[in-house]
Amino acid sequence: MLSKLQPPLDPEEAALIRAIVADPDDDTPRLVYADWLDEHARPDRARLIRVQCALESLKTEERTLLEKFGAQWIKEAYGRCGEDHRFHRGFPEEVTMRFSTFLDHHATLNDYTPLRYLRLQGRLTDNMDDDLATLSRLPALQQVRSLEFDEPGVALPHSNYGPKGVEALAASPYLKGLQQLRLHSSQIGAVGAQIIANAPTFHNLTHLTLTDRRLCPPDFDAVAFLRSASLNRLKEVQLGEQQYGEHALSYIRSAPNPSGPDAGPTP
Repeated sequence: MLSKLQPPLDPEEAALIRAIVADPDDDTPRLVYADWLDEHARPDRARLIRVQCALESLKTEERTLLEKFGAQWIKEAYGRCGEDHRFHRGFPEEVTMRFSTFLDHHATLNDYTPLRYLRLQGRLTDNMDDDLATLSRLPALQQVRSLEFDEPGVALPHSNYGPKGVEALAASPYLKGLQQLRLHSSQIGAVGAQIIANAPTFHNLTHLTLTDRRLCPPDFDAVAFLRSASLNRLKEVQLGEQQYGEHALSYIRSAPNPSGPDAGPTP
């Protein structure tokens, strides 16, 4: 049935495609086909073939360079600080650090690489809200586009962070370029979520994770939160254990009366 829907192939084109099918790991017949497409007024498809062939080759070269030199370049940028470093456009812009390590070295980190993806673990004191207030005053955050805090996981009364910590981050003059925020805390609550919705600092967010399980119906009006005009750039959201992708968010924002956790959440 499919053959009836497909246009007949030019015999020369059919031969070129057969050569690609016979040896799909070899770029040469694909590039020959791209030349043929150019000659037959189909330059966009030809360009795609060349771009994707080049990308595959570049990925292999990227892996080789990072395996050979990555550890050296990370050491030059961070010394022995952090872990899970990842390179973006040639620089190790992504790092996971202990909270205390970042506080000790924040002043020099941007001397060696743009710091744009930061995940912090642990805590500085017994009061994480105070720790976030300390962090919010650091100019080193100015280039950060993705910020994530792990839950300390320590059974102390104030070891976790909640609305006061969120409020401190919201007041930071250095986080206005933030695009991704992930807060793994069981104490954020509806008050902390509302601070995020109201704060101009967070109006550029495209990704938001709040793992506090109380941020779900019936205890929390997730739909009203997601319909906040100030959060209309969000593309992916996690509230508690519920995740919302672009399709779900678009539905929630546009539907006359979306309601409840079934208002289009990502499966």
